[in-house]
Amino acid sequence: MRRREKVNLYIRIERDGKRLYAVPDLKKQLTAIIGDKPERHDEGVYYLRYEQDGRRRWEAVGTDIMLATSKRKMRAAELTLGYNSADIHRQVHTKPLSL
Repeated sequence: MRRREKVNLYIRIERDGKRLYAVPDLKKQLTAIIGDKPERHDEGVYYLRYEQDGRRRWEAVGTDIMLATSKRKMRAAELTLGYNSADIHRQVHTKPLSL
């Protein structure tokens, strides 16, 4: 059985003139958990953090928390199965239809 790959979700925010990555509040849109308190950041962008081919990667996934969590699950499944998005896209769009 394959090892389940770990994919983390972060939100990139600006605080005190600096960009930083924080843990998002999954219940509220564009909200980061700083310390133990939620902070709203309208400029926030969600990112995935994972390892692929031995390298750590950051992947921007937009500003919608629902879309970001869905993409996190999809990326984890792709990594666990050994696929990447380009492979899946190629397989879906190159198979001929048979009747």
